[in-house]
Amino acid sequence: ENKVKLIWTTASEIINNFFTIEKSENGIDFYTIGYVNGAGTTNTQQNYYFIDDVVNTKAVYYRLKQTDYNGSYDYFEPLLVNVCEGGDNDELISVFQNNGINLLFKSNSENTVSVKLMDVSGKRIYETLENVSEGVNSISFQTNLAQGVYFITLSNGKEQFSKKLFVK
Repeated sequence: ENKVKLIWTTASEIINNFFTIEKSENGIDFYTIGYVNGAGTTNTQQNYYFIDDVVNTKAVYYRLKQTDYNGSYDYFEPLLVNVCEGGDNDELISVFQNNGINLLFKSNSENTVSVKLMDVSGKRIYETLENVSEGVNSISFQTNLAQGVYFITLSNGKEQFSKKLFVK
């Protein structure tokens, strides 16, 4: 429905005033699309979300800026979101790194999916089989990767339905 829900969690906070949500179509030029109040100072986990109602492109970058009461701030790494248009094919929607490798993909049926992570020379770094349901699925796994370029491929037993490149 051309909407993206961004979700993040903090383990604790010290003088956290607010978060700024920024958006970019090219990953370079970001602009503010909203704010979410922080919890100030707390040692308990806080869960946050923001919904971007206006998504006009297939690929959108988001960046989070956290600002303290004293005005100091930190930026977090941008996240690329590929917006699924609800087509008829299985599709890898997004690959992102956050405490491991995270995949978001669409499957048109309940199935078993093969996930392979390879370096640019074709060397297999990681492989797993996952049972998935019809609709949007997520898979996360841990692996120690050096800086470089990698490929993630997904196949459903009949065909390789998606291949994405990502850079660590």
